[in-house]
Amino acid sequence: MKDKLDLLNVSGRNNNCFYNSIYLLIKDNFFFKQNLYNIKNGSELRKYLSGFFVYKYYKKFKTYLQLAQDYLKEGMMIEDISQLLSVNVTEIESLINANIMNVNLNNIDELQKLLKKHLYVTGRMPSDCEMISTIEYIRNTYKIIVLQILLNSNHEHINRGKTLDIINRYNYGKKNFLRYDIDLLTTMKIDIQDAKIIHKIRNRIAEKFNQIIKKNGSSRMLYGIDKYKYGVIITDMTHYQLLKINKKIISSSEELGIFIYSYDNSFTISQESIRSRSRIYR
Repeated sequence: MKDKLDLLNVSGRNNNCFYNSIYLLIKDNFFFKQNLYNIKNGSELRKYLSGFFVYKYYKKFKTYLQLAQDYLKEGMMIEDISQLLSVNVTEIESLINANIMNVNLNNIDELQKLLKKHLYVTGRMPSDCEMISTIEYIRNTYKIIVLQILLNSNHEHINRGKTLDIINRYNYGKKNFLRYDIDLLTTMKIDIQDAKIIHKIRNRIAEKFNQIIKKNGSSRMLYGIDKYKYGVIITDMTHYQLLKINKKIISSSEELGIFIYSYDNSFTISQESIRSRSRIYR
């Protein structure tokens, strides 16, 4: 049986594509649905988690904030700082407006005050520490492990190839087949096979899954790997999309293992744009 893969292209409005992806992963979780905050999309989830980070996870932001503070004090351009920290200019401007230049980051009250003003600003591209904190919170609270894999990026000089470009060209061709020669679509699919894209995706997921197994072996996880559910987010360091594997956005460890260790290179792959508050992907 060939593997069926779907890229769920969530809304990136206000740089919320990461949180919209996370929302779709947890929205049907029993414990999430019992929350009293009636969270209906990634934007609302982000706002809720921001408050949580201010008072519970503030220490995880200290190293990142120290780097931003040091770069600003050195007189570096905002654009250069944003590139070094893999965020957008809005993120750095928000930190400046929150008075990061004058904050004593060793003072808990000042650090929390900074985060409280900064994290609620819309349009920011979330920092790496913000995303890591979100993923940790989701794992601990809902027993859902998010595997975030990087494709199609030269970020930090790591050449991952043009994986997403090939997939997107193929999917665009399928949706507009009247404008394309059937032979061209066939060639595009051959390109996917020749580039071993499905194999790359499997390898990326396997790398992340093996890291989880190692953490479990060192007792850094609360439960065994079979007690968690798993979701995959694909990113090119600019946009985030969910990977739906064989009709599921949430997989068990067994289902994930079957996909990882499959040797079949036949597949169907498609892409669909969805809203973060969609209820059709279960």
